[in-house]
Amino acid sequence: MQRISKTLAVLALGLAVSTVATPSFAMSGARAGAVHSCTKQAGKLKQYVWGDHQIAKYRTCMTKHAQRE
Repeated sequence: MQRISKTLAVLALGLAVSTVATPSFAMSGARAGAVHSCTKQAGKLKQYVWGDHQIAKYRTCMTKHAQRE
């Protein structure tokens, strides 16, 4: 019985750690680079003039980098 309790405790701890750690690993180096690059490219277009084109350019850039927006 004690072995089952330890196993369940370890499993619960592992699940808790993975749940907390997952968002912190969401921004990989490749994604950070893609976001920076795409933001820089899309930032050349001003929102008040080129708003639709700006978001389209950002989305296209992120797709080229194989990243979600």
